[in-house]
Amino acid sequence: MTDKFPKPRILLVNNDSAQRDSLAHPLIELGYQVQAAADGTSALEIAARIYPDIILAQRDMPFMNGLTLCQKVKSNEAIPRCHFVLIVSKISDIVDIGRSTEPDDYLTEPVTLFELSSRIRNGYNALNYLRSEQKSQEITASKMIEQASHLIFEKSASVLRHEINNPLFAISGSADGLIRLIHKNPVSPGIDTKDLLIRLGRIISGAERIREVVAGYNYKKIITDQMQSDEMNYDIKEAA
Repeated sequence: MTDKFPKPRILLVNNDSAQRDSLAHPLIELGYQVQAAADGTSALEIAARIYPDIILAQRDMPFMNGLTLCQKVKSNEAIPRCHFVLIVSKISDIVDIGRSTEPDDYLTEPVTLFELSSRIRNGYNALNYLRSEQKSQEITASKMIEQASHLIFEKSASVLRHEINNPLFAISGSADGLIRLIHKNPVSPGIDTKDLLIRLGRIISGAERIREVVAGYNYKKIITDQMQSDEMNYDIKEAA
């Protein structure tokens, strides 16, 4: 019976080729995507390239043991969260492992295919749950940032409207005062009173028009369009 659920990507790390093959071949036959590495250094390079879901690593390896590999994997930002399973020779080895580099799970030798498959399934389920929680937190944080941006922008827009309207009121008020003064008092000979009144009227109309534009400007739509444009540009860069 074929398993309809997606299979995790597995990185198998063991310096012993016979042991490596004895674990890799049965997993491949079960439909798992398995990539093998003979040492910790190559395992790090492969992990940064294929983004494994599960890493199965032997504890005792030359140059870089499984614990050191676990620490480097967990601290490497280029490698997404994965489920790290350390294979040890005996249960007492687990007691000696420090909390700072503790793997997500352990397997003791000899490893049976049944136990291995069970640990892989459980680890993959746990990993997917953690990824889902992380994604949910990221979405929540993104929404909070967006709401804060809108509030800040709307506050800034309100201040901007206030700063623009103040001088506009002063301009239109002064022009209106001059019109009233001209109507009450005769001007000096040679000054075209009608032309002066027309020009002052245009100043008042222009000030009123600017106030209407400022009041009716959809600042929220502007920032929303800009944020969507930024997200689109980011997606294009990521796809490239």
